[in-house]
This record gives sequence, C-alpha cells and structure tokens, in this order.
Amino acid sequence: NTAYAFVSPMKLEDPPDPNGPMPPMSLDGGNEQEYQEYWDYNDIHPRSIGDGWLEYRAHPQVKIEAYWFHPETSQLVFERPAVSGKGRGPVTLPGSTLQPLTGEGPEWEMSVKELKKALYQGQA
Repeated sequence: NTAYAFVSPMKLEDPPDPNGPMPPMSLDGGNEQEYQEYWDYNDIHPRSIGDGWLEYRAHPQVKIEAYWFHPETSQLVFERPAVSGKGRGPVTLPGSTLQPLTGEGPEWEMSVKELKKALYQGQA
C-alpha cells in the first residue's frame, strides 16, 4: 500500500483515505517558478475566492495543482466551488508571520540552480 502525508495547518473532519491513489508526481520535482507560485498562494498572499473559500496550491512535487479549503466547515475540495464572490481577494491568515530572508555573501547572489551546483560540488 502506498500513502502520503500532506502537512498543513488546516484541520480536516474527514481526512483523505490513506490507502487512496496518490496524486500524479512532478517529473522534475518542482522548478523554481512552481515553488514561487506555491509560496505565493500558500504563505505570502493567500486568496479568498469568496463565501469563505480559500484557494491554495499543492506542493510542486505533486504538480502544484489548485485546491480549495473552507476553514469554517473544514471542507477540502479539488474542484473550484461555485461561489457568489462575496469576500473575494487577498486575506491575512492568523499566525502568518513569514518574513523575507536576507543575508550577505555570494550565496545570496546565486540562482537556486547555481547554489545547488556549488553545494553538489562541495564549493559552498
């Protein structure tokens, strides 16, 4: 049996079946653009589509697909719910204290690809 765990601050009344099928995996494990989108939707700029529904993105390793969560009812769905649009827009979630990373030195000037290469070659 194959199962996976998705770590999230959201609480579900009926968690997904751990013996259910796994979502399709990304062929490249996620690229920088997918990770930026993931963090933008899930941490930096959460979005409400209205009527209490929040839109999120799955982890880039599982193809960064959209999903929607309703915190008041603990509903989690993978098809966009029909909403009136009331309350649509950016939201600030409780406990959302993500601060920008800052630093000095060559590692802060490298792209992710350059940094991975330097780490792999033992240069960092």
